[in-house]
Amino acid sequence: MSEATGMLTALVAGALGTSLSIVWYLSLPKILPSHKKENKQAQRRLVVDKTDPDLSKVKFSVKKIAIPRPRYGQVLVKVAAIPVNPSDFNEWQYAQFQGKSFGLEGAGTVVASGGGFLAGRLVGRKVGLIVSGRDKDDLSLSHKTAAEYICVDATTACWSLPDDITLVDAAGWFVNPVTVLSILGLAKSKSIIHTGASSQLGQMLVKLAATRPGITVVNVVRRKEHVDMLQGLGAKHIICQADSDWLDQLKVKVKELNIREAFDAVAGDMTGQLLSILPKQGIVHVYGVLAGKPVGQVEPIDLIYRRKEIKGFSLSHSWIPKARFGPIGKLLRVRWCVDQVAPNLSNGDWAASQYHDVSMEQFEAEFSNMYKKGFTGKKLRIRMDQ
Repeated sequence: MSEATGMLTALVAGALGTSLSIVWYLSLPKILPSHKKENKQAQRRLVVDKTDPDLSKVKFSVKKIAIPRPRYGQVLVKVAAIPVNPSDFNEWQYAQFQGKSFGLEGAGTVVASGGGFLAGRLVGRKVGLIVSGRDKDDLSLSHKTAAEYICVDATTACWSLPDDITLVDAAGWFVNPVTVLSILGLAKSKSIIHTGASSQLGQMLVKLAATRPGITVVNVVRRKEHVDMLQGLGAKHIICQADSDWLDQLKVKVKELNIREAFDAVAGDMTGQLLSILPKQGIVHVYGVLAGKPVGQVEPIDLIYRRKEIKGFSLSHSWIPKARFGPIGKLLRVRWCVDQVAPNLSNGDWAASQYHDVSMEQFEAEFSNMYKKGFTGKKLRIRMDQ
């Protein structure tokens, strides 16, 4: 072996050894110095004490529990804020969720890792959370975000956000904004119907669709004041159910704009009504149940002879999992969504929500109050610093 070859081999071996040492170091369990200095042993968690089909009767309490320790591949996140979504409301109606916490998303800072390269890289980073609810290795461990601290998988449940983002603005980074991206990604036609259009999600869809040339959304709302609100956001096509002929108006829009798809957040009789006015092979995607009733008024002849379809639609089953290249494609699609949403979470941007802030201790009274008055225009955000 020549001297030059020997030197090159030594350099390569040294570089490889250094790289392996860095990976090994980053894979070790870590803890943020500020978190270590706090030395907190307990945290607050918001728990559903009593479920009830009448949501005004649901009861909550704040419990003191131990701060969990992350396992290998997990991170411990100090939660800054979480939104309260209709998907949470649905759980509170059923007895199996009594005594449990809630919350599917939120934002916070990673303060410790249990080991692993990916987990170690996130320590100190601002992150968005999206959780499934249960730990597959420990079914007794609740993975819900209505707590000051939560342990989550570093690969699938924790997504790094820009350093300059305000964490409370990012609380609702996933469920509504990514559903909007999914609707536009799933739609096969350029013109669609959207019901429940006065909701926070509906407002986001109006704002984002306005930036997409060739995309037309016909928005269906319940009250006249909702029409004014959506017009102020730039909506061009709005049908109000307060009009006695609203379905006839919608039928005209279907023919005029060649609409073949509807995205229904209401369910109940609305689903069958939408299906009845769509052309042959039309599709209604049902993704919500604001009516609180099963799908109704579906004509069998529409399904049998006109080959129309009713499909369920959810983020976890309909769009994100259908990305190409399996699990890697799914992760890349979520990363793309983060990149689309994160710069647009500030007030006035398309992905921003209007919030009413509460502490854990205030939550029960504020939820009951807003439930009776209605949530249009604002949603509850639980801030852990209050």
